[in-house]
Amino acid sequence: MSQASLTPLDGTGVSASLAQSHRSLYAVGILLIVAGLAALALPLFVGLAVEAVVGWAFVIAGVSQLLYVFRAKGWGGFAWQLLIGAVFLLGGITLLANPVAGLISLTLVIIATFMVSGALKILVGFRLRPMDGWGWFVLLGLLSLAVGLLIWNRLPSSAAWSLGLLVGIDFLSTGLVFLRFGYLAGQTARMTGAPA
Repeated sequence: MSQASLTPLDGTGVSASLAQSHRSLYAVGILLIVAGLAALALPLFVGLAVEAVVGWAFVIAGVSQLLYVFRAKGWGGFAWQLLIGAVFLLGGITLLANPVAGLISLTLVIIATFMVSGALKILVGFRLRPMDGWGWFVLLGLLSLAVGLLIWNRLPSSAAWSLGLLVGIDFLSTGLVFLRFGYLAGQTARMTGAPA
């Protein structure tokens, strides 16, 4: 059995291949930050764009499922597969035909996600209570619950901004992480004399 080869790390924990690609990390980070700021500036537009992508994905999944079902007739799961394909197709068409209702539906999914993840974080925090840092889990859980309740209390108007806002925050924070890795990789490249 062959062992997996690991890229050697230098003292800062940055691999040599990562150090050589520090400019790419900067470029990706800057693009993500610009996209995040654009999403924060235009949350309704981004929310509708995400909703349209989900709608088209459902349509494509539904059509693919139905095509498969009609090509593979005669097996026991025909009716169930037909129903699943029809549900995906109908859901996608509904999202595309009524984007505002689709945006509200996606916002309800976001609310449920924040509420459940918040409750789970709080439970994990109390379960880890003797350990240092357990309070951070509880705090993050309370923040998740607060965000879920805020979006819920502002429905239906929150549907106009919540999805785009969350996408913007995610892009912005990911871009900052890429910039940080680019900086560390650039430092490593300078220390090791790797080609810029």
